[in-house]
Amino acid sequence: MAGISLGAVLNQDKGAVARPAPLQQARPSAPARTVTLTENAARQARKLMEAQGDDPAKTWLRLAVQGGGCSGMSYHIDVARRMDQHDVEMEFHGVKVVVDKKSLLYLGGTQLDFGQGLQAGWKFINPNSKKACSCGESFAI
Repeated sequence: MAGISLGAVLNQDKGAVARPAPLQQARPSAPARTVTLTENAARQARKLMEAQGDDPAKTWLRLAVQGGGCSGMSYHIDVARRMDQHDVEMEFHGVKVVVDKKSLLYLGGTQLDFGQGLQAGWKFINPNSKKACSCGESFAI
């Protein structure tokens, strides 16, 4: 039966000492750089654009965040007829969406929905929100 002698263990090359691998620190994940629209939200956005006489193929649904509201920041939705220099463009269910880069910091990962029936209205499902007012129109990070 072959074995390892104590002398062989003691005479090992000192440079070959096994060292534990350095711990890899978890990096915080980068915030999502997009928002999404549900089919209901896209349908409502097209209706809104058409009601204003705009062609959905030539206009955008603009989503933005501004300071204010009872929780500190408020959501804004509008129809845009042009893009600005710092806008990020996306498209969902045939609706073009633009968000300025600053607002995208707060809206990244957000899903915009439009409720039907008694829950009718725009609904921002924002994973970045730590606190929101009861009406859902403002939030805090």
